[in-house]
Amino acid sequence: MTGFSENRSFDAVVIGSGATGGYAAQQLCKAGLDVAVIEAGSSVLPPACSRGTTGRTPIQARCSAYNQRTSPYFIEDLPNPYSTLPDKPFSWIRSRMVGGRTLIWSGQCYRMSDLDFKAGEADGHGESWPITYQELAPFYAQAERLLEVTGTCDGIAQLPDGCFSGPSPANALLLHLREAFARRGAKLIPARISVRSSNGGSSCVRCGRVNAGCIEHSTSVNSTLAAAMATGRLTLFSDTIVRHLASDREGNAIAAYVIDRESHREFKISGGMFFLCASTLESTRILLNSGSAAHSAGLGNSGGTLGHYLVDHLSGISLTAQFRYSGDTGENGSRPVHLLYIPRSHNLSHDRSEDFLRGYGWQVTAMRIDDYSPDSGPGCGAGATRSQSETRRRLSDTYVLRMQAFGEMLPRFENYVEIDPAGLRDAWGVPALRIHCAHGANEKVMARHMIASAYAFADALGASVISCNKTLSEPGLSVHEAGTCRMGPDPKNSVLNRFNQCHDAPNVFVTDGSSFTSQGTQNPTLTMMALTARACEYAVQQARRNDLKRRPKHRSQ
Repeated sequence: MTGFSENRSFDAVVIGSGATGGYAAQQLCKAGLDVAVIEAGSSVLPPACSRGTTGRTPIQARCSAYNQRTSPYFIEDLPNPYSTLPDKPFSWIRSRMVGGRTLIWSGQCYRMSDLDFKAGEADGHGESWPITYQELAPFYAQAERLLEVTGTCDGIAQLPDGCFSGPSPANALLLHLREAFARRGAKLIPARISVRSSNGGSSCVRCGRVNAGCIEHSTSVNSTLAAAMATGRLTLFSDTIVRHLASDREGNAIAAYVIDRESHREFKISGGMFFLCASTLESTRILLNSGSAAHSAGLGNSGGTLGHYLVDHLSGISLTAQFRYSGDTGENGSRPVHLLYIPRSHNLSHDRSEDFLRGYGWQVTAMRIDDYSPDSGPGCGAGATRSQSETRRRLSDTYVLRMQAFGEMLPRFENYVEIDPAGLRDAWGVPALRIHCAHGANEKVMARHMIASAYAFADALGASVISCNKTLSEPGLSVHEAGTCRMGPDPKNSVLNRFNQCHDAPNVFVTDGSSFTSQGTQNPTLTMMALTARACEYAVQQARRNDLKRRPKHRSQ
């Protein structure tokens, strides 16, 4: 292509360096492949003072994780535009850094179950996933060990137990809360969290404090990318923006055409296989921009499904209350913040128990009122230097409870993304997206149920409500967007097969959230990583058999 001046070739090319991109790099490098990772962002964090105003990041500033300290981890909105319709707002939260959104994620790790994978069969809405829980379970275990997930085995069918690196021990406060919530039909458990065991006293990303009892989560930078780099087989292209994938006459991907972010110089990176791990909408944008003679409507879009069935967790419904508790909490002064979780408890069988489909769960935080700060992240602690006796002497017996609901959005064809028909482009000339997404009737009924449940929980606890947000956030703000490149057995209504392999281009794999057939209620990162490990194992096997490319069709004589 005119203007592209270089050509580097690798066994595998991974686009994106976050949770799935880093994991794909590690798995493929360990399998003996020479791997390129292409990351649009930098490996050097800009100073917070240069990005500390929301004038440059008005959309990103809507994210709950955004503050002056975390602002450098987010993109600037002006050079990275997209469009929406006036009645369908969508906040696309993006991080362009080596490590992606793992640098600012909450670390919550939950397995999905067959209640989620087979939801379409259970309630008749949409399609079921082309995989079962048992097929994914061993890859969940691998990801949990890598992420050092702590948790307890609770025997909950809709939230399978994991392979935990350490327990989240029960204490009297948890038992007190659990008894109150059980009276409302909910099971409260310790949150299942990625907790790095070797954080070395580094400062907290969200609050900036050192040794304050804050939880540090695994990132791709300090885990998978580091492991991949240690093999000597990884080449990292940072500050490199992917424009599109090129394909041969048979439809196989042959190269990623890229742009240097600083110089705008263009070149290409060739590969034998390609893993798209750039985040849900970015991966889909690349595929939509990858039209060719073999892929007239975008790579993988022969069935017209690419870009459709966009979902994002219902979020925004939250309640903050205070309650009294004078019993022993088991605190040792180093981590007074209690992170808890309430799994989905509605529509658990084929017989619907509510007037909405699917369900929702709750992320719960409890802490003494002395340690409460609205500006701190959910894993931020306080007072690690206080001794246990000082803690008991200084702190009151009043606690703050914060509950945030996350519900499943139904996948619908009319929620979709496309290349902006007005010709909108980013600062590097890459065609931008137009996003069409709105909550439907099912989501609105579920939201009303969330609000009623929140008040019922507070009442069961004898808590006084400080505030309750009763308005759903616009799609995008849960930062759990998924779909648009979904898995399925039929190329006519899906883009990927059961191994995250593109139906139309067998050497292309997509393993980020765009591959989800439906969303469930759980945080998506653990499932994305399990899918990535499974896809990598399959891709390596197929490559060794030389089965990753379509062959030319021979005409009959």
